[in-house]
Amino acid sequence: MLIDAHSHLQLREFDADRADVIGRMQVAGVKTITVGVDDATSRAALTLAEKYPDCLWATVGTHPADGGLDNFNIEVLRELAAHREAVGIGECGLDYYRLKSGEDAVKEKQKEVFRAHIAVAEEFKKPLMIHCRPTKGTDDAYEDLVVELSNSKPHVPVVIHFFVGSVSVAERLLALGCYFTFGGVITFARDYDAAIAVIPLERIMAETDAPFVAPTPYRGKRNEPAYVGETVKKLAELKGISFDEVAYSTVATTRAVFGID
Repeated sequence: MLIDAHSHLQLREFDADRADVIGRMQVAGVKTITVGVDDATSRAALTLAEKYPDCLWATVGTHPADGGLDNFNIEVLRELAAHREAVGIGECGLDYYRLKSGEDAVKEKQKEVFRAHIAVAEEFKKPLMIHCRPTKGTDDAYEDLVVELSNSKPHVPVVIHFFVGSVSVAERLLALGCYFTFGGVITFARDYDAAIAVIPLERIMAETDAPFVAPTPYRGKRNEPAYVGETVKKLAELKGISFDEVAYSTVATTRAVFGID
């Protein structure tokens, strides 16, 4: 059995065949956490988790770059977080990838909303699912993330989804107690190898981020949770250990962090 720690099965890319995708996931022995990116997709994730309680859980939150910041309402997030199927808060965080010079007000808004997510995570004692994407060629968003986490010192697990930062940033986030997820991109890009080498296996989870970034040998196709085994296989190769060891560890870590069976 494997757990895909971060997918988006509620998105429209799966509207035509969602039940089939979930069926293939179940046949492959995979369970998944489906992640909200705004109020609507968070509610949809919760609905899916209710429909498929044996193989699916949900997180709720507002993505920093998907257009939901201006409409963010902490009371709505609190309502969503209280749902019995919500196992985490996010995805939330900082995304500077498409920001232009001088858009400091946007960065400040992202930080404000992120701090609200931290507060809700603390209130409901649920882990944070963090999205952090820096300006290309820099660690800028990660540098700010380290500051925010150092200042807030959340007493809940912190998961850095789809980590793309440097070894230096990875080490600083490790020192703060963070966990990391890696997805299909590691099967065809070498940019992640150095960070994976320094992050202990017990701090790593496997994800797909479905429908995005399908792994080899499915590149160019829509990603889905059934493919998470390709990421586990690559993690095993990079760590120089067996597939079974990585599978066991990533499942155990995901279960412990999110409090799931």
